[in-house]
Amino acid sequence: MSSSFSDRLAVRQKAYKRGIDPEEGRRKLEDAAVQIRKQRRDEVVHKKRVAMGIGTEAVASTISPGEYATESTAHLSPMQLQQLYQQLHSGDPEAERLAVHSLGKMCFQEGRLILEEVLHSGLLTRLVSLLSQADQPHLQLECAWVLTNITSGTPEQTRAVVEAGAVPHFLKLLKVQNEELREQAVWALGNIAGDSPELRDLVLTATLPPEAPARARSDGGAAAAAGAGRSVASPTVSATTTAAMGYPSANPASPPMFSGGSSSSSARPRQLATIPPTLAEVGGGLGQVPGMVGGGGPPSEVLALLIALLRDCDTTAILRTASWTLSNLCRGYPLAPFHLITPALGALSNLCYSTDEEVLSEACWALADMAADEQRRPAILQAGVCRRLVELLSNQNAMVQAAALRGVGNVVAGEGRQTQVMLQCGVLAPLKNLVGHNVKAIRREACWAVSNIAAGTPEQIQQVFLAQLIPQIVRTLEEDPAFEVRMEALWTLANIVQGGRLEQVEHLANSGCIGPLVSMLAVKDVRAWQVVVDTLGVLLQVGTVNMHRNGSNVNLVARAVEEAGGFQRMEERLFSLDSDTYAKVEHVLGQYHQAEGHDDELEMSAGSEASGSFGTSHQGRFDFI
Repeated sequence: MSSSFSDRLAVRQKAYKRGIDPEEGRRKLEDAAVQIRKQRRDEVVHKKRVAMGIGTEAVASTISPGEYATESTAHLSPMQLQQLYQQLHSGDPEAERLAVHSLGKMCFQEGRLILEEVLHSGLLTRLVSLLSQADQPHLQLECAWVLTNITSGTPEQTRAVVEAGAVPHFLKLLKVQNEELREQAVWALGNIAGDSPELRDLVLTATLPPEAPARARSDGGAAAAAGAGRSVASPTVSATTTAAMGYPSANPASPPMFSGGSSSSSARPRQLATIPPTLAEVGGGLGQVPGMVGGGGPPSEVLALLIALLRDCDTTAILRTASWTLSNLCRGYPLAPFHLITPALGALSNLCYSTDEEVLSEACWALADMAADEQRRPAILQAGVCRRLVELLSNQNAMVQAAALRGVGNVVAGEGRQTQVMLQCGVLAPLKNLVGHNVKAIRREACWAVSNIAAGTPEQIQQVFLAQLIPQIVRTLEEDPAFEVRMEALWTLANIVQGGRLEQVEHLANSGCIGPLVSMLAVKDVRAWQVVVDTLGVLLQVGTVNMHRNGSNVNLVARAVEEAGGFQRMEERLFSLDSDTYAKVEHVLGQYHQAEGHDDELEMSAGSEASGSFGTSHQGRFDFI
């Protein structure tokens, strides 16, 4: 058995148990996820504002419609910027609100070019300062919406909002009674936290600003408070608005947006489950988890406010947005200091019992990222969410399945006792179904999770056999059209031959895996070749042991490899391989390939065997229990 093969598998069993750099892979996945998530939120924000009628009201008191930037004019003129600046510093709340509305309308219509001009015109600082006008909720809402759009832009634009001092003001808005204003603040904080680990940690450590005295209201402000002005100032969201946002309709006759939801109303009470079974109830017994209680510094104010908001909110919109923001605060690499995000574990555990698929997905992704760190993985198990993650593997929504699957995969990538907790929760049955999923990414991660279980103890490998997963893995190795999925299936077999008992490897040889293994020699991937050759080398050694034990003259594994064309492919590629792979292939050919002229003897000896169970088809020679 090759020592380099053992070394490579040992590296794979650390953290992700993969042959690639786990940190690089996680970072790429996280960057892609952040961009997708921010884009999705940005799109929903725009839909919400359009549905509320923004852009349809006259704002002649600020800038006439003819002065708006149009589709053919993607820039604000110096005169327009000067007018906006004067209006925002006029001291008249109504004039300021209309100016912010005009700015928001132009930002929405023209996109990122307008945002850049806002950043460099001095208007951004004024927008942030207006967030503190607690006696003008309509003005605060307008400013929060414009700033949220800016935070959904480029990293430079997001950082500009942070440097202008917006984060403490958004934290303060989490405590107001205006529902829309709270949601907008949560949204902006989610955008900032999702931008980068640095900004995420800044949000986690931010503190509330000192209380500022209320500004005296002018006549224009009194008119606004009395109800004058456009309808966007009202916190009420109509059924048309919620439908445009993609949320369940408030009309009881409308069907629910998600198959897993229990109500079609956007104002249904949030359903929190009781704390799920602890690790001790499923046989884990890890004891006290370091870092779960106290130490490390002061608690995060934003997490405390978000958890309180999640506990008290009664609308689907805020629940989804707050769950997404909470997830962003707990995700990203490098991970946030654990003492800051530990309070979120209880909230995330409860969110895993939500009836809303989007909330479920966000909670599972946050838990999955925490479980990727070996120091924090015990706390995830202690929170008692493993059984729920396994249950969610059978959810009908693919995004929930993918998120739960990542969490399960990260747990089984850990120590043997952590993998055992998942096995006791019944993870193998849903994994068997997901290996044949119609989504490639889910198939790949399901095979990855199985390969990590197969890298465990012989007893854990035995459970993989008993769950009848090996035929499914062998079929995936042979038939799946995606190379990435076949590679994970290949790693499952490689881990079994490396860590399994002799009878387990013999059973694997009888499972019809020789042909699919040989088929992987048709690819040009160096890593695939190395894993296949090493795996076949172990199987060939077991075939030799079986040959001597039975008093036979034929290595049935070698015969199966020959019939599948494996030796021929090795010979054809021998001189184009790298030196390490060349040495392995040369050893296999020299040790097991039958010399020319001995074919008749091979056939006669093979015909005298009673079972011939090492062939490419399973004959069931070994009684494997």
